[in-house]
Order: sequence, then C-alpha cells, then structure tokens
Amino acid sequence: MDHRMKENRLRGSAAYPVVLYQMPHTGVPLHAALHWQDDVEVLRLNRGVLEMTLDGEKMLLHPGDMVLINPGQLHGFQALDPASQWDIFIFPWDHLLFAKEDHDQQAFLRPLAEGLLSLPARMDGEEQQFMEQVFSLQKTDDPGKEMLTKALLLTITARLFRKGRLVPSAAASREDTCKQILSYIQAHFGEKLTVSRIARAVGLSPTYFSAFFLRHFCQHFSAYLLHYRLEQAEALLMSTSSSVSDIALQTGFASASHLIALFKREKGITPMAFRKTHAP
Repeated sequence: MDHRMKENRLRGSAAYPVVLYQMPHTGVPLHAALHWQDDVEVLRLNRGVLEMTLDGEKMLLHPGDMVLINPGQLHGFQALDPASQWDIFIFPWDHLLFAKEDHDQQAFLRPLAEGLLSLPARMDGEEQQFMEQVFSLQKTDDPGKEMLTKALLLTITARLFRKGRLVPSAAASREDTCKQILSYIQAHFGEKLTVSRIARAVGLSPTYFSAFFLRHFCQHFSAYLLHYRLEQAEALLMSTSSSVSDIALQTGFASASHLIALFKREKGITPMAFRKTHAP
C-alpha cells in the first residue's frame, strides 16, 4: 500500500526519540488534513477551541482537554478559534520496551508496540496529571527528564492496562481503505480528480465510495479535496516564490482566479496577502 499520506518526521534523537511540538508557530497552518503516523501522539489544547476528527468521529476540544492518538490512527484537526494553541507530544512504543521481556512487556507493552492493543482516546484525571508532568518536563533541561519521562509513560500505560482500558485494535480493512484513499489524493490532487476515478482506483463503486467517504471522513469528498488543495497552496505560498498562477496549476485549481476566489472565500484573505503575512 502507498504510505505517502503517512507523516514521516525525525522524532528527537536516536537516544531520546520523543518530541514536543508547540502549535501553532510561525509558518504552521492552524489545521491539519487527515493523516497518520507510526508513533503515539498526545494532543493537549491550551487555548481556544479545536475540532478533531479521529477514526471518522468528530469531537470538540476545549482548554485542558487531552486526546491519545494511536499509531496508524487516522486523525486531523481544525482550529475554530484563531487564538487556539495546543501542544503535541509524540513518542514511539519501542522507546518503552525493555531489552529483556518480562510479564508486563508480554502482557501489554509488546502488544501495543505490535498494534494488537490500542489506547483509549481519553485518560482519567490522575493519568492526565501524569501526562501534564510529561509535557512540562520536555520544556526543561532537567538532567533526569529522559528517565522521568519514560517512567511516567510506563506508569500511565500500566494504569490503563490495570483498568482494562487497553482494547484490541480495530479491524485493519477499513483503515487500509481510508489510507489508500488519502494516499491516492496526495499523489493526484494536482490533477482532475473525480469520484469515479478515485473510486475505481481503490476498488469501490462511485456510489459506495461517496457514502464511505462521508461516513469515515465526516465530510463530502469534494469538500475534503478543496481543503487539501488549499492546504498545499498555503505551503507553496510560504515555502516558494512561485506565482499564484503556477501554484494554482500545481494544486489542481482551474486557474489563478479560481484559486484566489476560493482561497479568499475559505480563509478571508487573498493568496498574496497570505504570503506577505507568513513570509519567513
């Protein structure tokens, strides 16, 4: 399967493969299209309101809310308040594994690392307090933060296991179809992309594809494609000096005027004004 919709970034270092992103920051849009990664992701909203899509379900996050996102789990988010600010902590399950297998590793750490078990989307109050300590540690130069972080993550995971809140992972077939769809969009968004074409590419009928997409992505295909193209246009406006006409052609818009009209309608600003505002 094409894995190009998977997020691929270097996380921290080989010795400490975790990272804390504070978002938004300069040059980062206030939204993210549906994607997945191979690591665990913990999102904490600090300010504003964030709409998150997780496995086809939408939820509203308010300050103080945290969400656990499993490896391979489709998710995306959109800030509903321009002042929204959130932190994202990311780590791989392999970082918590021991060189020697013990009971706990066999019971839940190894199944989590192999994708057989999944985390719940939410933690209880005490577990969230432990995770707050993890977030705080990443912002310090504490010489023991690496060990403390690992100990806190193991504590949270063990508590979830004891409470029976680690659940068998969902069947992979639905997720695979979703990922095939996203991968195809990423590879062909700059072309004329119709429901019939993408449905045929992923082995579905056009009618079933439309219903499947709406059910699992919580929006119509045309709306998702428009926002994905606008997201790519944003990235090109910030990272290149290409003209609006060239960017329109690269991102699947019929013309520069088409891109300008939709960009202004959706974002309340013209592409060139956006570029001036977000120029590095």
